[in-house]
Amino acid sequence: DTALAIERANECNALCADYGIAQEAAWTAPYLGYMIAARGDVGEGVDIMRRGIATLREMKARNTFPHFLALYAEWLARCGETDNALRVISEALAITQETGDQCYLAEVHRIQGEI
Repeated sequence: DTALAIERANECNALCADYGIAQEAAWTAPYLGYMIAARGDVGEGVDIMRRGIATLREMKARNTFPHFLALYAEWLARCGETDNALRVISEALAITQETGDQCYLAEVHRIQGEI
């Protein structure tokens, strides 16, 4: 349920703001953006994803990062930004190779194949 997912992400963000938990808020952004885009507000959703990913990059967060990049790439491709989407997927694959974290590798490859 998209509306419920957005509601829960917003609740998470509110708690993160109350307790000063920046990384969890940044982790929430790609999911929130994905759901907002799925709801039909594509520009807003993709922008939220982009900002969340930028924040995670600044934090040097690697946990789950290839998954977030893949979700972002999926929406970039849906928006017709195929070259940018493939660049983002390449980054996700490179990080997976670098870190050895293959938890989301199948999903990254699935999205790569769809692009």
